[in-house]
Amino acid sequence: MGTVKLVGTEQEEIIDNVHRLLSDNHAYAAMVNAINSYRDCQATSRILSSCATFLKVLK
Repeated sequence: MGTVKLVGTEQEEIIDNVHRLLSDNHAYAAMVNAINSYRDCQATSRILSSCATFLKVLK
């Protein structure tokens, strides 16, 4: 399980966020146990369907 956190492209911000996850058990647990609303295990089928529609190969 788990999720992602968008922190940007600034090196210091990336390092701070990684450090927080590696050193703060509470912050780590919050990320690991977060519910990811984007993950529904259907991405592959949607991508293939979109590609097929675009290429007019399937359906």
